[in-house]
This record gives sequence, C-alpha cells and structure tokens, in this order.
Amino acid sequence: MSLKIYDLVGRLVSVLVDEVQGAGSRTADWKAGSLSGGICFCRMEAVSTLHPRQSSVQVRKLTLLRLEDPPEGPFILIPFPGVAPA
Repeated sequence: MSLKIYDLVGRLVSVLVDEVQGAGSRTADWKAGSLSGGICFCRMEAVSTLHPRQSSVQVRKLTLLRLEDPPEGPFILIPFPGVAPA
C-alpha cells in the first residue's frame, strides 16, 4: 500500500506509507512541516498480494489550513467540499 501527498501542481510532497500491509484499517500521521496552507491531494494505492495485477487507487482533494497557536497542532486537513469520503 502507498499513501502519498501531492501539491496543487502534482509534485510529490510526502510519502506517508510505502510498504506491504495486511488487510484492515490504518492511520497515518502527516507532519506538514513548512508547507503553506492550500489545496493538496492524497493518493492511496492498494495492490492485492494474491493478484498483483489487481489494484485500487483513490485520490482525495484536501484543504490544508495553517492555524495560529491551535491546541492540537498547527494544521487541520479538511476534505474538499463536494468530495464524499469513500
């Protein structure tokens, strides 16, 4: 499975996951570092270990907000309006 973050022009910003994982739910933390707020894309690709030619790809548009002195960290990711979660 791979989970990657891209900026608005398609440049790879961060790789959160890039390894084989078993079935099930997962979470990943993203340290956005020095990125400014704006639109970004999260791309997840899962490849079947039983049938390597079968894969599933999902891309989600996100809004990265940079906040001043927030209680839980400097960033909030919000799914872009009109894009329903899978």
